[in-house]
Amino acid sequence: SDFILQLVTDKDEVVRQRFFNGSSTGVFEMVDPGSYKLRLIADSNNNKLWDAGDFRKSIQPEKIDYHPDQITVRSNWEVEVVWDR
Repeated sequence: SDFILQLVTDKDEVVRQRFFNGSSTGVFEMVDPGSYKLRLIADSNNNKLWDAGDFRKSIQPEKIDYHPDQITVRSNWEVEVVWDR
């Protein structure tokens, strides 16, 4: 499947995003220090957008998962997060 991996703030504002298919490594460089969350969207139609679905056409919204841990980014540090789905 195709996925969209997003780094988001506590207010769900997208800071960075990366598109990939299958298993891969997502790298976000030059991120300002702060607290973030990881959001993974299953992009079932490969349009690189989250689709809300359509009730009349019986199309379900694309699934969204959040990493369970908050990610803290510090200045001049690297953070590695392993996410087994």
